[in-house]
Amino acid sequence: MTAHPRYSRPAPVDYARLEAPTAFRVWQGIESEDPPYEQNNLSALLGMAESMLATRQRRSPELIAGGAMDAESARAELAAAADLVTDWRWIVTGEGQPADAASLPARRELLDQALRTIAAIARERDGFSTALEQQGHLVIAMRWHLEEGRRTHEIAAFNHESRRIAAQAQQKDLARAA
Repeated sequence: MTAHPRYSRPAPVDYARLEAPTAFRVWQGIESEDPPYEQNNLSALLGMAESMLATRQRRSPELIAGGAMDAESARAELAAAADLVTDWRWIVTGEGQPADAASLPARRELLDQALRTIAAIARERDGFSTALEQQGHLVIAMRWHLEEGRRTHEIAAFNHESRRIAAQAQQKDLARAA
């Protein structure tokens, strides 16, 4: 992520992962590593999704009252944010079900809009603060996972099933030992 040196620091480099020069990509006006630096920080991605939902739940009433957003747009944005949380909660913990695939375009647009907002804030402030940079990394990583061809859900399902099988095997071993 291109950061203003006065406000931010570059992302830590994982030298073990660097077999070739780092590729970069522009995400709604923000240049970042490709694949994203935070792609595997799943618990942080869930936390970011939860934070995005909480912010929208808190701010929507005042935006509607002030005329900055109509009620239908706020409802759609809240639904997309809730689906984002549902999806990441399932990916990280295996709880519940993944979000409905029909909400994928809305979730992509929600993240794209968040990236445009982050880019606008960075322009206004003449650079990224450490917190804004971290938000950008996390939103970019979530958006990356929603691209066509990503196997995030397949891998999560495999991991959930593997954990379930391992837990059953451990219970059988404990029962035999008793």
